[in-house]
Amino acid sequence: EINKDILPLTVVGTSTQNNITLSYTTGIAGVYHLSVYDMLGREVFKQNINAVSTQTYSINGLDLHPGMYFIKLGNESSFGTVKAMVQ
Repeated sequence: EINKDILPLTVVGTSTQNNITLSYTTGIAGVYHLSVYDMLGREVFKQNINAVSTQTYSINGLDLHPGMYFIKLGNESSFGTVKAMVQ
């Protein structure tokens, strides 16, 4: 059985069709997988990021349609999810 820790993840400011800014706190620095999903569960963006401690990260160049999206950030030991409303 694999237990994963919750990674605190929040959306900062107003999300737009081209930019979503996130704030997160990682327990362990390293490579994390970032994915954005639409309401149908389709992955519309993915990227690996090098995360350290507490920081903000801007996802740029998305070209999303207005609506609700789910964002997941995680690695082998922890993950977090958050909803983002794109205007």
